[in-house]
Order: sequence, then C-alpha cells, then structure tokens
Amino acid sequence: MQLRTSNRLLGSAAVALALLTTTAVEAQRGPYGAENELRLRAGVFTPRAGGDYWNGSFNDFTASSRDFQGGAIGVDYMHEIAPLLNIMVGGSVYYADHDLAYRDFEDQNGHSIIHTTRISTSSFDLGLVLKLAPNHSPIIPYIGGGGTAVHYQLEEEGDFVDFGASPRRIFRDRFRSDDFAYGWFALAGVEVPLGRNVSIYAEGRYQDAHADLRDDFQGFGRLDLAGTYATFGAAWRF
Repeated sequence: MQLRTSNRLLGSAAVALALLTTTAVEAQRGPYGAENELRLRAGVFTPRAGGDYWNGSFNDFTASSRDFQGGAIGVDYMHEIAPLLNIMVGGSVYYADHDLAYRDFEDQNGHSIIHTTRISTSSFDLGLVLKLAPNHSPIIPYIGGGGTAVHYQLEEEGDFVDFGASPRRIFRDRFRSDDFAYGWFALAGVEVPLGRNVSIYAEGRYQDAHADLRDDFQGFGRLDLAGTYATFGAAWRF
C-alpha cells in the first residue's frame, strides 16, 4: 500500500511538473507561439549598377541605373531557434530590360543604333532574423542579415558597331553571360499581424554581390549585382 501511494505521488508530481513546464513555455512564447513562418513578397529591385560593365554601358549608351529598376518576387522560410530569433532560408527573382542607343554614333540614315540589354538574377539567401517584439504585438519590427549566392543572366541583343572594321560597319548579334556571385544581404521590416497565424509586412533588403564577367563578355570586367529590394508581403505562421 505504501509503495502504491508513493507511485501515485510520483505520477502526480510528474504530471504537475509537465503541466507547469508546458504553461511556462506557452507563457514565454505568447499566444502566437508558432515556430515556423512561410513568407511571400513582391516589389521592385533597384540596382546600384556601378563597376566596370555598367559604367562602360552608361558612358557609351543612352541609359542609366534607374532604367534597370525591375520587378522582384521572393519567398522565405523562417524557423524560430530562440525567443524572437529565427533562422531564415529563401530567395528572390528579379528581371529588367531596356533599349540602349549609342550616344555618339548613328547609321547612314541618321537613325539610332539600338540594342536591348536584359538582366535577371536569382538569389539564394541564408541568414538570421531578429524580431524586436513578440508575435502577438500589434506591430513587429525586425532586422536581419546573412549570406547570399546570386545567379545572374546578362544578355545584349540588337545592332552594334564594329569599330575594328574599316570603314566601321553595323552588325546584328546577341551576347550572353551567366554565372554565380557570392556576397551578403541585410534587411529591416515591419510586420502587422492580422490574426493568430497570418500577417502582412513591408521590408527593405540590401544585397551586395559581384561577379567577373565570362562567356561572350569575357574581358569586360566585373558585373555589379548590388542593389535594394523594396517589397510588401504576407506571412503564414504554423
């Protein structure tokens, strides 16, 4: 009888300890205690467009960095590894194109000599995000950063001047280059919960990466892939 009573007491104590532990964890995590988030976003990417390739293009042709501002979409997955601290993996896709004309040359009829430049990137990000308020707060500011791998595709297609020919001639062609670049990113945003599991947010993200041009652009120097994302999105906690 004494042994059974002791077992009951030990069992009751274990159950009570488990309940107290669960209550403490839930109290620490708050009412919106999901550990995972799936985040979808869309907006624009504004390239810095410095360095060898872009500076050469803007010197020779009628274009500037703002002409290559383009649409961007992204998706991120976050998992909470400590209170308010999340590990994040995700990526973004950007595309822009613009027609460029030689500044100082025209064809024999006085028409502009034009080609189209297309640039697209796919970035793969891994980093940490720190929320500056709990998930049940009415407004949740956050900051973060980490490393990024950026796959780019650069293409020029249209009419060009062969300066090595005598006399100079106009020819039509297409030039391409694609490769990976590696760098870092930093972000800051504000999230607004709409309920227990859904929220909306606005985010700014800066990316810094560079690549040595290859393929048809071998010898053109480095391609600057740095720039700023400005996006709005929705998040689902689970």
